[in-house]
Amino acid sequence: MNLQLISICGDYCGQCDYREKMNCPTCQVAKGEMFWGKCDVAICCTEKVLTHCGLCDDLPCDILKAAFNHPENS
Repeated sequence: MNLQLISICGDYCGQCDYREKMNCPTCQVAKGEMFWGKCDVAICCTEKVLTHCGLCDDLPCDILKAAFNHPENS
């Protein structure tokens, strides 16, 4: 597993079909400005100066829950 491909929310981008197709740099590099729009999870961590959600005192927060409960993740 390539650790650089673990997203801020904890998902693994190494298995994402869109990563190569869309030339996605991963959220760690893009700081929440993704090819598909804004990532609220990455933006939140960036604003809190955290490298990932696992370091946040509010885990699990509503932003993270909403990201994983999104209909496209079904």
